[in-house]
Amino acid sequence: MDGPTCAGPQPFGEDAFSTFYDGVCAEVRALGIEQFRAEFDALDTDSERVSAVLRLESAGRLRLPTASRTGKSEQQTRSYLEMAMNCTDSSRKLVLCNTALQHCPAPAAGAAPSELHLAVLLNRLWTVYELGRFSSGLAEAQRLLEEPALAAAPVETRVQLLVERARFEAALAHRPAAEASVRQALQIVRQLERQQQAMYARELGTIRKRLTDAEPAQADSSAPGPPPAPRLFAGEHERLRRVSSAVELVTSERRGRHLVATTDIPPGSVVIADEPFAWSLHPPRWTTHCQHCCRPADCPLPCPNCASVLFCSQPCRSEALRLYHATECPVLDLLIDPNLGRMALLVFRVLARAGPEVLERAEELDSEPASDVYDSLAYEAVHGQVTNTADRPMGDVIKRCAVALYLTACLQRAGVGSAERRVSAAALALRHLQSCSCNAYEITELRLGGGGARLAEFEELGGAVYAAVSLTNHSCFPNVVRSSRGRGVTVTTTRPLRAGDELLDNYGFHFHEEEETARYAALRRQYQFHCECAACEQGWPLYAELADGAPPGAEQRAAVELLVLGRYAEAAARLAPVVAADGAGEPSAPPDKQAVQRQSLFIRCIQSTGNISVE
Repeated sequence: MDGPTCAGPQPFGEDAFSTFYDGVCAEVRALGIEQFRAEFDALDTDSERVSAVLRLESAGRLRLPTASRTGKSEQQTRSYLEMAMNCTDSSRKLVLCNTALQHCPAPAAGAAPSELHLAVLLNRLWTVYELGRFSSGLAEAQRLLEEPALAAAPVETRVQLLVERARFEAALAHRPAAEASVRQALQIVRQLERQQQAMYARELGTIRKRLTDAEPAQADSSAPGPPPAPRLFAGEHERLRRVSSAVELVTSERRGRHLVATTDIPPGSVVIADEPFAWSLHPPRWTTHCQHCCRPADCPLPCPNCASVLFCSQPCRSEALRLYHATECPVLDLLIDPNLGRMALLVFRVLARAGPEVLERAEELDSEPASDVYDSLAYEAVHGQVTNTADRPMGDVIKRCAVALYLTACLQRAGVGSAERRVSAAALALRHLQSCSCNAYEITELRLGGGGARLAEFEELGGAVYAAVSLTNHSCFPNVVRSSRGRGVTVTTTRPLRAGDELLDNYGFHFHEEEETARYAALRRQYQFHCECAACEQGWPLYAELADGAPPGAEQRAAVELLVLGRYAEAAARLAPVVAADGAGEPSAPPDKQAVQRQSLFIRCIQSTGNISVE
């Protein structure tokens, strides 16, 4: 079950793209589909394909709306705040408070927040307290008290914030800090009218009594902080950034570029710890997660200009504005049209992050010498990802051409690129619309319900371009698993690897869950990939037809208990030797049911150390 969300920003350019694309399709039909196909299929480059669409009369009718709807609005702020104050579901109330903050006009530089702005911030603090997210509330109260602009705010505002800070500190049993906050509040509360003094004195008295009674700390359900940085097995490769030195990049005609182990690697070893060149959250999560690091944010900060995105901290906001959000901010509502597809915003961010200098020399990129270092944060690595254009039907490529031209118009609206470079910029967009469809990965979060980690379900938060991870091929019986960590991802071995073994990921199609024909069709349709794993070559049966195998041993039962207790890393470590005993390499026969269960349990232990949230 999904967590609480607002509807998210509403698309403003829906009619613009639909009208443009419908016109392109109608003109192609009028010209004769087969005749157009014969000419279009003969084209060799993305520039030629974009130019072919651009020559259509309908292409000249692409018009972006002249106004944006993502600006700030006091009316919208009041509306969301009123809904929050009338809401009885605290989780939903927090989302409404954050949405109100998104829409709230930012104060001028150095000016105190408006009464409306303060009302939203205080209501959010009260809601966070109701939810028991004490660490998040304490950090937010402290941030507000340190805001230079609040020096010009009314005295009562500072008293309110000191009271809230003291409440959070008391809930966490931070007694000396809470006492200090109470004393600070009492020193300035005398400046208020008597009635206000009496009200705050009662609140402060309640907090002091709790401190005097030495009440224990309450359970804190704040959004978790980032997990420890993963350590690559055998350290980092000298030429493959964020990849283990125990792995090498190999190219063959049959397998393309792929990664192989150069030494024996035990199960549970991190072989890739990648960061994305570009990424995007799906709009329903824009009020619950940081747009930049993709972690849950209880008390996020809004963009100072648009009413669409939120950030968990000032560093995340500043970095996002520097890398991509300053470019997308004025056109963001034009990029979330469902007719464009989810890939459009991701590709726009690839281009925004690549920058104007890349767009200016787009035609020269293919002829530039390759770097000796493969770095997933360098645009060169992203540009080199395969597009599989030859395997795509004409209709698919034409729609991507239309989306590419639309994205180019949005870039120009944002002040990036020129009309003279329209074709080359659109060709670059087309390249990434194709490569991302088979090389981008989902950012996920494991959502825990009443059944704990074993019964938890994954939610797709967004998508990302991981150039290092994209070097792994698919297998229906994989030996590695991906796990999202914020916007990053780790790739961990799930079976023992021997020197020479290829690292094999799974794109969502396991041999024991789906028939071979269904797997083949899905892989071909989305990834233009023909799987040659043992399961496909040997025709392994589904789970129900596998041999039973020996019952679980003591180590496997202990791992289950640790998983239930939330001790995920310990559970994985306990299970790793058991998984190793199942053997390395490509098996000559299908595993039994118990081996499949061990793999599934081991994978769940590993994935539970990544992005996780509790409902």
